[in-house]
Amino acid sequence: MKNKTKMVVLLAFSEMTAVALGVLAWKFPQLGPLTAFDGSPEWRRLFSQVAVIAFCPIWLGAGWLVAQHRLATAIPRPSEDYRRWTEVSLVASGLALLVMQGWVARNFIAEENLGRETLLRGITLFLGAMTTAQGNFLAKVEPPTGVGAPAPGVWTRVALRMGWAMALTGLGIMVSALVLDMPALFFVPLIAFVVLITNAVLSRRALRAQT
Repeated sequence: MKNKTKMVVLLAFSEMTAVALGVLAWKFPQLGPLTAFDGSPEWRRLFSQVAVIAFCPIWLGAGWLVAQHRLATAIPRPSEDYRRWTEVSLVASGLALLVMQGWVARNFIAEENLGRETLLRGITLFLGAMTTAQGNFLAKVEPPTGVGAPAPGVWTRVALRMGWAMALTGLGIMVSALVLDMPALFFVPLIAFVVLITNAVLSRRALRAQT
């Protein structure tokens, strides 16, 4: 992974971790209603905001570790296209998480839900556009090389299938972000996450089965 990418991701992770720890420590007395588990509007607001604030740095850190592991693999060796695709995806995801956490932290401090639906719609639209772009690029990525690498034809078929699935999922996400209202809109990123993870797992299994 390039030093510039590492620096950007490290700065974003450090900033989000500092925001999470600082905001939650500052407003700790406000967290009392969370222990009630009564499902009230105030409880739902606090729970969703605390979950997002805490989740963002964890998700970026986990993505960073997975990307580092994949790019450090020497057998087979990832192509430069795949490295670039992974790094760009990681940086774009980090910036989206940074914006989302910052806005939610602002609402948490102010004890309100200002622009909650607008933020969710914007983040979902961005997620869809990024997924479509990633899928389009992945379908053209060069195969890995070295011991244990799949045959170029096998890689191309799997990459095309995975790329098209990502692109179509991204288009579906964007349409959903434009036409759905709450609470249905809330579940779009969650469903998309499950679909993308399933697509990735099935694609990796297909590659392993033919190597």
